[in-house]
Amino acid sequence: MLGNGKKQTKPAVREVMIRLCELKGIGPATASALLAHLDPERFPFMSDEALEGCGMRREYTLEAYLAFAEALTSKAKELGSEWDAEKVGRAMWARAMTCAYALEMSEKKEERCKEEEETNEMPKRKKRKRMQRGRRE
Repeated sequence: MLGNGKKQTKPAVREVMIRLCELKGIGPATASALLAHLDPERFPFMSDEALEGCGMRREYTLEAYLAFAEALTSKAKELGSEWDAEKVGRAMWARAMTCAYALEMSEKKEERCKEEEETNEMPKRKKRKRMQRGRRE
C-alpha cells in the first residue's frame, strides 16, 4: 500500500524493460539479468540456452524478450506453484550445459543429447576455453 491508501500495482513487463533499456549499454538481456533477481516470476534471465530451449533464435530485442518471458511464465504455471519463470529458464540452461559438456554419466543420456543436437536447428555454442583446458589436465 502506498501512503495515500491506494494499492500499488506492478508495472507491465514491457514498461519496465523499456525504461531499463533506455540506459546506455543496457539491452533486454542485461536488463533481464538485473530484473531476474528482483522479480523472478515475471522477469526470467534471457540466456542463450533458455532462448534456444523455447525454440527461439538468439535475438536480443524487446519483442523477443517479451515472447520468451511469456513462454517461460506459461510453463512455470503449468509446472506448479514451486516454479517461476526464472527457475524454468535455469532448468533449460542446466540441460543445455549438461549436453554441451557431456556431464551426464550414462550412455543413454549422452545418446539422447546427441539426438537432440541433431534435431536442433539452432547453432551450437562454442565451448569455452577454460572448460576445454580443464578436460586436458
